Parts: sequence; C-alpha cells; structure tokens
Amino acid sequence: MKTCAPDRVGHRVLTRNSAVLAALLLAIQLTVTSASSQTRAQFAEPLSTGPKAYIALSQYSEVAVVDTRTNRVLEYIPGLLGAHDLIASPDGRTVYVATDGLSTVSVIDTSTDNVIAAIRVGFDPSGLALSPDGRQLLVSLWSASEVLSIDTASYQISGHIAVPWPGRSAISPDGRRAYVSSLDNGGPSLTILDLRSHSRIGRVPLGATPAALNFGSGGRRLYLTMADMHSILALDTRTDRMVGRITVPAEPGNLTPTQDGRSMLVVSQERGALDLVDLARGVVSGTIMVGKTPTGVAVGPDEHIAYVANKGSDNVLVIDLDSRTVIANISVGYGPTEIVLQPRSH
Repeated sequence: MKTCAPDRVGHRVLTRNSAVLAALLLAIQLTVTSASSQTRAQFAEPLSTGPKAYIALSQYSEVAVVDTRTNRVLEYIPGLLGAHDLIASPDGRTVYVATDGLSTVSVIDTSTDNVIAAIRVGFDPSGLALSPDGRQLLVSLWSASEVLSIDTASYQISGHIAVPWPGRSAISPDGRRAYVSSLDNGGPSLTILDLRSHSRIGRVPLGATPAALNFGSGGRRLYLTMADMHSILALDTRTDRMVGRITVPAEPGNLTPTQDGRSMLVVSQERGALDLVDLARGVVSGTIMVGKTPTGVAVGPDEHIAYVANKGSDNVLVIDLDSRTVIANISVGYGPTEIVLQPRSH
C-alpha cells in the first residue's frame, strides 16, 4: 500500500512571538547553566578518572555525566530543554545535544561539562551525525523537511539540504556521503547526500521507516533496524543495494557495532533486552536482559564493556560482553534515553 507524506498543514510555524520566546528560553538556558556551573564548582566531585559517559534525561531537561571507571554520576548539566540526541566529537572534547525545547543544538565542553554554545537550528532537531574529522555536524529538521550542515569550528550553518521529513542519519567513514531516513510520497526511504556539494544524489526505497542506522566496520555495510519487520537490513554502500537481512526476536531499536567489527549490539524495547548480532553469520548470537524500555546503547573504552540506558528503569547498566552479565547498575534519574561515551582516543 502506498504511503503518503504527512500533511504539512498544521505544522508549527515560527512566528515573531515564538521567535522571541525561543530567544528568551535560550538566554535562560545559558544563564541557568552558568549559575549551576558556579554552584557545582563549590561542591565539586573529584575529577573523572576515566572517559565519561553522557546520558540525555529529556524529562529533567538535563544530561547526566558518568565516570566510566568508577561507574558513578559526577554531575548533571541543566537547562537542556527536551534533550535527546547526543553525539561526541572524535577527539572527545565536545558533546553535541539536540534540544527540542529550545530548537537548538547545545555544545558541551567535556573538560568543564559546561554548555559553551547553543546553535539555533529550528523546531524539532534530531538525527545528529558527525563527520569522522569532527568538522561537519548534520541535523535533521522534520518540520522543515531539510537537513542542516553545521561548521563545528564556527558553529554556523554552512548548508541547507532539502530532504522530505528527515530522521536518523549516518555519515560514511570517508566523510563524503550521508544516509538519511526520510519519508515522501514514494514512501519510506534512505536519502543519500553528497556532503561536499550539499546535494541529494540518490534514494533507496524501504518498506518501513528505520528506527536507527549505523555503519559496520570499514564502512562497507550500513545496518538499519526495521522495527515493523523484526529485522536488521544490510546495505552495501558501494552499490547502494540491500544485500542482507537478519531476523531478530522482536522490534529492534538503537544499535552500535563492537570495536572488533564482528558484532552489532541492538536494544529491544519490547523485550527489555540487548541482542548481540553476529554479522558474519547473520544471527543473534546472544541475549542479555537489561531492564524496562532500553533505548540507548554504547560500547565502552574497553571493547568488552557495553552501556545500556533503560528509559523505563531510570538507570544505565554496565554489561560485560564476554560473560554476558550485568556488572554495574547506575541510577541516573528519570527517563534516560540516549547515551554517548567519549571516544577511546580521548
């Protein structure tokens, strides 16, 4: 059955009043963050002894900061209204956060855990993706049907790319192309972007909208979780054709590859599970029960450790992938969604 694009009538339009309100909220965000930073300085926890994890708490409008060596919460970064998508720079010095309530992408300096900038992008920013060199940040704007390219050196918008109702995105390891889930009159698809010319260069039709997408080792395969199909699809990025399908027990959500490239870690909100998918054999090689409504997953600095954010359990679990057991339970606050870790190089 043909899928039609959503009706544009009724989408929120940025009026003068809403622009003033957004500017006021942005000023409040930076003021609250600055004041909170001064307060935290007086009652500071000891500095992190390992790479840090950042967890979005959208219900609290905060980001929790966790020391991955001690598995404890160091602090909370406030004033991030509607925080959800997170992505870390390759050097680990910066974390970018999409904030629905402010229509911005906020920039966190990981050396101080302060918000040092807020980039105005428009309503409902999502689908953050960062080039391998960290110089270009992509932001999907569903309501505007476009993808923005941001120069991370200046925090300025460097390009506008028209993409019908964009969602999740991923940038190829060579930094030349991006794949963005989208929806138009032809139905769900992947829109392929040339990041040098900021233009669309291709489209791959899909049977449903992917919940998440991520590259495997080497960038030759792009993996998409298809919740409606109970499957993970594999796209050959040299031909832009689907070359594989892996069946999973239930609706798959976010996914991330292990550092050796052999497996993909996939969370299932319906089952409260973390599935280990063997990419060579195309099967689920193991399952770890993790809690209620797992939404975010990340691989730690030690490639044998994974972190799962459970929205329904208000915690982050630390998983030993060798023994497939939970080795730590970190209470982080209400409704954690996505999680990102400072890269190993940091």
